[in-house]
Amino acid sequence: MAKDLLNFGSQKVLRYIYIAVTLLIIIALIPTNQKFKYDFELGKPWQYEDLLAPFSFPVLKSDEKIAEEKQNIMADFEPYYEVVDDIEKKAVVSGEQYLEENIGQYGLDVDIEKYKKALTAVVHSIYQTGLIELDPKHRENENFKRLQLIRNKVAKTVSVSGLYTLQNVKEVVAKKAAGYSGLNLDLLTNAIRYGLQPNIVYATEISQEKLNEELSHITQYEGLVSAGELIIQKGLTVTEKEYNKLNSLKIQYEELVKTDGQTWHIMGYIVLVVVIFFIYIGYIQLFQIELIRRNRRLLLMLLNIILFVFLTRYVIQHSSLNVFIIPFCIIPIVTIAFFDYKLALISHIVVVLIAGSFVPSQAAEFIIIQLIAGFAAILNMIRVQYLSQFFISALLIFASYIATYSSFQFIKISSISEFDYTTLLWLSGNFMLTLLAYPLIYAYEKMFGFVSDITLVELSDVNKKLLRKLSVRAPGTFQHSLQVANLAESVINRIGGKPLLTRVGALYHDIGKMENPEYFIENQKYIDNPHDALDDAQSARVIIEHVTNGVKIARQNNLPKVIIEFIQTHHGTSRVEYFYRNYLKKVPADQVDETKFRYPGPRPATREMAVVMICDGIEAATRSIKDKNQGTLSRMIDGIIDGKINDGQLQEAPLTLKELDTTRNVLKELINSMYHVRIEYPDQAKPAGHEAQNGGGNNTAS
Repeated sequence: MAKDLLNFGSQKVLRYIYIAVTLLIIIALIPTNQKFKYDFELGKPWQYEDLLAPFSFPVLKSDEKIAEEKQNIMADFEPYYEVVDDIEKKAVVSGEQYLEENIGQYGLDVDIEKYKKALTAVVHSIYQTGLIELDPKHRENENFKRLQLIRNKVAKTVSVSGLYTLQNVKEVVAKKAAGYSGLNLDLLTNAIRYGLQPNIVYATEISQEKLNEELSHITQYEGLVSAGELIIQKGLTVTEKEYNKLNSLKIQYEELVKTDGQTWHIMGYIVLVVVIFFIYIGYIQLFQIELIRRNRRLLLMLLNIILFVFLTRYVIQHSSLNVFIIPFCIIPIVTIAFFDYKLALISHIVVVLIAGSFVPSQAAEFIIIQLIAGFAAILNMIRVQYLSQFFISALLIFASYIATYSSFQFIKISSISEFDYTTLLWLSGNFMLTLLAYPLIYAYEKMFGFVSDITLVELSDVNKKLLRKLSVRAPGTFQHSLQVANLAESVINRIGGKPLLTRVGALYHDIGKMENPEYFIENQKYIDNPHDALDDAQSARVIIEHVTNGVKIARQNNLPKVIIEFIQTHHGTSRVEYFYRNYLKKVPADQVDETKFRYPGPRPATREMAVVMICDGIEAATRSIKDKNQGTLSRMIDGIIDGKINDGQLQEAPLTLKELDTTRNVLKELINSMYHVRIEYPDQAKPAGHEAQNGGGNNTAS
């Protein structure tokens, strides 16, 4: 007892830790920068009320306009070139050296001084005008006409056409050299050309510095909007002028919030998230108590919330992504697979509300679209059991997204050309990601040990290897299991619960009888009863072992844990009554070890397990009644259910008295129908010998 209390206490502490950590993570994911609350696009109508400036702010120029001004400045900019002073002297020295080396070819009587004098004069005249080496980008620019020439640290605007270049200086040298008669033209021309180098070169650093200086004079603003001034009226198209004002207001607003309102901004989010989250926990505490008691189930739901809040935060921080790409409908799809539609609904609402509070603009539209899609997901997924059905349901969810989003667009636009089709592409991506719910369900099954309806449908196939083996080795038990499955499923459909889980649990609850099938009465059609060779204690042990054997077989065949629990609990801790009473006839009661005649348990902890226990006992007892009439069957059913209650077998199962009454009535209807029992009228004589059967009858059959 102390150990159970300690375990319960530790589980409760762990539960609170899960909740607290989840809340802290969500708070940590709150956007730290508040976004502008209006959405607007150039050329689209303004969807909101008339907008007045909340404060005075400068109007920013558009990026295109600033780029245009930069382009104009760069196009009109006159680059800087500078004169290199010692180039002329080097050119003269090189030319004279050429003369000295080559003048002998023209005779010994040639006057070299005349050549040197002519060379110096021509070179000086060329460099006085200027010989320029154009930068490649200027050479290729046909519009390059002027430059700033720096000579003696003074810049002066010069026409490019007035300077010599390496391309045209050869002709200039030939013309100038031709003016010196009596000298060999080839010798003089070659000597002049030999030493020529450009004396005007591109001043890269100076040009870039001057260009940057001119670009820095470009202003970022083109006007001022005063507080209270009308920016745009509702329904008007956002022109470039209004767009610049709105964009300027958005930038200023977000900057002010970041510097002045950050604390209150975060505080508001924290309060909102805490309220929404605790409403969710309160709902679970009141209406989903089984979930809150099982930490693994609670952890799965909390991880789902964290995952989608994180995705929302990530997407809104990346302007290249659209929040409609997030497949929020995975939440109800996964939740329905493991729990029920009520929890799926509240979980979806909670996540969408938290995510909607993070969405910078048109949060109401976002929330409505997501809620409608979530409702569609729940309605379509409740009965999905096969992959083909899942794909069709995903298509219907996608259709609900398209229809709801389109309706909002039609409300806003004045012509179809204004319809925003880009979001439809994001919704298409949403559809593709929603299909990931199917493998995600499988992953959660493996991670948390849960079982989904998809897996249950597979397990319910009577052609599964284990059930086929049961039908061959213990055919009576197999038929008994089928009947119990039908009865239990019908009851759960009426009182509420998981019919498919109940059916599968009933189909496998007696698989342990495959070990010794002949010891159970339903399999003894053509053989003697082997219990005749055993004493009562030995017979009880063989009967009880079908539970432990069933658990062993289930684990060997990798049955889900929840199905194994049906095997463990379908007799709870009840006694093998038939052999126990026989034993009491031979041994004094105070010398009997009752534990040898009791099943190991545990008792059923869910309504599904409890219903299988009741139906198992009733189906077995019904077979032992020879004269079946309405009164006998009714008393038998009441006796078995009351016996389970009095023995404490149902005290851990969440069944109300009303649900137990419904269970009695449903089973009476079904049992009477199965055996075609006529209605017993009040004045009809009751046949003798039809006393109520003891709960469970001969336990060799159950």
